[in-house]
Amino acid sequence: MTATFNFSRIRLLFIRYFTENWRRDLTTFSAFFIAFTVLPRLISLPLPIFPFILFCLIFYIGGLHFSARIFQEIHRPSSGMHYLHIPAGRAEKFFVNGALTLILYPLVCFFLFYAAILFGNLLEPIMPAILNYKTIDIHNLFPKTFLGTSSSSVGKLLTDFITYQSIFFFGSLIFKKHPTTKTIISLIACSIALGIYQLLLALLLWNQIDIASMGALKEKMLQLGEHLLSSRVMAHFDVILSGIIALFFWTVSYLKFKEKQV
Repeated sequence: MTATFNFSRIRLLFIRYFTENWRRDLTTFSAFFIAFTVLPRLISLPLPIFPFILFCLIFYIGGLHFSARIFQEIHRPSSGMHYLHIPAGRAEKFFVNGALTLILYPLVCFFLFYAAILFGNLLEPIMPAILNYKTIDIHNLFPKTFLGTSSSSVGKLLTDFITYQSIFFFGSLIFKKHPTTKTIISLIACSIALGIYQLLLALLLWNQIDIASMGALKEKMLQLGEHLLSSRVMAHFDVILSGIIALFFWTVSYLKFKEKQV
């Protein structure tokens, strides 16, 4: 198939996905709904933003695992050839999988979060007092700022999710088995390699690994970063950087998918 878009074929691809995976996804999102309903009320923590922290935790873990397994069908001999021969273009298949992980999944999670909190509030009159069941203000589920910065909590949440989604999306194409675990290990390995590079750079600059000098350099870099981020030009630097990273991994993911389609 050519790399063109036909909305009829795209619709059929969505229908095919839901037909084949509705039981699995229904089970997953039901677990999300129960967790959003029960855990923020029964776990006694003094943090007023605990519901938001819980949402972030479940949202990231579920979303990255979902992204990492979205292309696993093509790695299995029993289903790979069938998927590759579906009468739809590679761009259409790629778009549908991207929309499922990047658009549909966040929308469902936000809807479930609000619905679970509202449903849980309705249950308060019938809950026994011994449970110390709490009502949660549905209008303040998401803090206005994120970790004391000027970024909105929802904006920061989605910006970071887009970045990591693109990485795990790519991992779904390059790892045949256990893509979530292998992608996490790869990220850790890259972080360690970056740390070793910093140590070697310090050794090259000062002929020794001077922790004090490295600390001073790090502090200066942080101050420079804060100065740049406070300027108008660099106010959205984190968003721009996330966009560049995401575009890079989406591009290499599409090229890898084209390679498998050939």
